[in-house]
Amino acid sequence: MRLSDINDDNINAMLRDHATDGGDLINKSLLKLFNLFNDETNKYEVQIKVAALNQLYSTAIQYITPVVSKIVAVYKKIDKPPSLEGYCDLVDKIAAVKWVSLSTGKQHERNNLSFASKYVHFLSQCKTPIFDSYKCLTTSHSVTPSQFQPYSLTSWLFLFRHQFL
Repeated sequence: MRLSDINDDNINAMLRDHATDGGDLINKSLLKLFNLFNDETNKYEVQIKVAALNQLYSTAIQYITPVVSKIVAVYKKIDKPPSLEGYCDLVDKIAAVKWVSLSTGKQHERNNLSFASKYVHFLSQCKTPIFDSYKCLTTSHSVTPSQFQPYSLTSWLFLFRHQFL
């Protein structure tokens, strides 16, 4: 598979396709949801947002309870609204989730970086980028391992600033 070249024409075509398919309306609706339910320490409000985002973006989280618990726990430690860098750190903090299955007693862990970056994207009023495996693939090819930690938004933003800004 060959990725499309990154240029104005291809970016504009992707944005047009996204808007035509209703993506802009879905994103605006999700932003309204995040603005309406804006208490990250309320597990019910967080649960509604996690469920909606998981369903609409197909983030493949099958058991949302540990994700909700992690978001609430992390946010309870925050005493003021995060800065842009703080939001990026928040992605890394809520992405890693561990839980014990109630039915089997087996411990599970998962890094939900793609989901976490989408959640924080809307939480930050769309000021942070959405980070997923495709973005990781397109940026990590020109980086040495000491510069880049796979599956870390903070690491990716550091890399992005140094390569493109």
